[in-house]
Amino acid sequence: MTDINKLKELAERYIANPSGAGGEDSAFRAAANPQAILKLIAEVELLSARLKAENVALRKIISECATACGAGCAPECTLEFMSMLPGEISSVVSRRAAAEIGKSMGGGE
Repeated sequence: MTDINKLKELAERYIANPSGAGGEDSAFRAAANPQAILKLIAEVELLSARLKAENVALRKIISECATACGAGCAPECTLEFMSMLPGEISSVVSRRAAAEIGKSMGGGE
């Protein structure tokens, strides 16, 4: 099954009524018992939550770094847009450097 929620539901039903439908292979039930399946599902959910939190934190850091360099980017931007930031930041830094050189040579801005 690919649907974790359905798998979780079936495992919880089996725990509530272990004498339900028979015919399952006892070795399989011993190895893949509902408690083990629920433990695995809990681990997947925990890891997914951690990954989501890390992604949110990284997006915020990337956004703040880009904004500090003059290349604004909201944390909600797509990953495709964020992948263009190194070039955008480089362009902004180059323009700022050229402006500073112009100022130091008396050209102003």
